[in-house]
Amino acid sequence: MKYSTSIGLLLLMSSAFLISLVPGGPIETRDFSHIQPWVLLSFNVYLTVVGISSMVWGVHALRKSLNPLWSLLSGLSYLIIYGLDLLTLFPVSPTPMNQALWSIEITGLLLSLPLIALSCWQLMSANAAPPRIKMVNGWPIVLLIGAVVVAYATYSAMSGLQGI
Repeated sequence: MKYSTSIGLLLLMSSAFLISLVPGGPIETRDFSHIQPWVLLSFNVYLTVVGISSMVWGVHALRKSLNPLWSLLSGLSYLIIYGLDLLTLFPVSPTPMNQALWSIEITGLLLSLPLIALSCWQLMSANAAPPRIKMVNGWPIVLLIGAVVVAYATYSAMSGLQGI
């Protein structure tokens, strides 16, 4: 539990950075209308799951009740998400990346590195098995919020909305 506070803060910051990049918002203004709708939908579901779970897991890490395997998976997800986009591997858009988007993605990528390292160190420590996480009572609300985010992000990316 030695790194729980740092892991929790990194998870919460990573989640905030990712959430700020919802397509159609003020930062992510690129056009993805050329990508197949099912691909956009799948990608937006994945991004939403990573963002929301990181927020929930961040709180659990701060309470010292998170198995570091979950934070490791989040860190690796952020590394892959930002790495693929910054290397222009996926998603590729004809619209160039603006400075704010580039800055947030670089910062998100850099945050993933200590998150991965601290999670690995926590996993290797002797007491790496904290108490189990209990299901959040408000899970239907979380699912509803996630569905709205996915629907909005997919619609925005498909229609090429240029910020709100």
